[in-house]
Amino acid sequence: MDFALNDEQRNWQLKAREFAQQEIRPLSLRCDAIEDPRNTFDWEIIKKGSRLGFRTAAAPKEWGGHGIDLVTQVVVMEELAKADSAISKTFSQCWKWSQLIANVCTREQTERFLKPFIADDTYLLGSGTTEPNAGSDHRLPPENDPNVRFTVRVVGGVAYRCWVHMKVGPPKGEALANRLWIQFSTAVDESGRETLRPGTSSYLTAQGPTQQGWTWVGCNAGSSPALVRFAAALFTF
Repeated sequence: MDFALNDEQRNWQLKAREFAQQEIRPLSLRCDAIEDPRNTFDWEIIKKGSRLGFRTAAAPKEWGGHGIDLVTQVVVMEELAKADSAISKTFSQCWKWSQLIANVCTREQTERFLKPFIADDTYLLGSGTTEPNAGSDHRLPPENDPNVRFTVRVVGGVAYRCWVHMKVGPPKGEALANRLWIQFSTAVDESGRETLRPGTSSYLTAQGPTQQGWTWVGCNAGSSPALVRFAAALFTF
C-alpha cells in the first residue's frame, strides 16, 4: 500500500509550510510578547491565509471552496501548527463548520451562510460551547424556569452568527418544542449600544423544524439572519 502524498496533497503541504515559516512564525513570536491576549489576534494573517485558500480549504467546490480531503486537512493543519497552533486552529475550525453546513443544512440555509463565508476573508466559523465547572454544563432548566444559561468566551467587537444545535422533541399541548429565544448578557449593536440583554424584549429567534431529532438552526432577527457583537470577551446567554 502506497502511503505517499499525491501531487495535490503535496502542493497544499508545501504552500502551508511556506506560509507558516514566512508569515505565521514571525507574527507568533511577536504576539507571544503581548501581555493582553485580546490584543494578539491579527486579522491581516487571517486575510493572507484566506487568499491562499486556507480558510475555505475544506468547503465543497460547488460552493466555491477547495474541497480538500481529510488527509490534506491533517497535513495542512500540521504545517500551520508548527508555526502557531492557534492560527492553525482558527483556519481548521472553518473547515469543520463549513462542511457541516454543506452536509446537514437545507440548500436555502447553505446559501444563506456558506456563500457569505466563502466571499469574506474575515468570515470565521466556530462553536460556542459550555465549559466544565463554568456554571452551566448543559444543565436542564427546572420545571418552573424555562431558561437555560451558558457562559461562553468570545472576542469583543467581532461580529458572530449564532447557531443552536437543537433537539426537537415531541409536541407538548400546543407547543411544538422547536423554538428558542436567545438573549446575551453583553451584546451590543453596531453603535456600541446594549442590545439583546436578558430580561428585555430584545431577542433572537431559533426556529427549528417540526421533524423530531437533532438539527442546527440559525438565530434570526425577524426573518433575517443576525450578526451578534459583544462588548466583552465573556458573556452569558
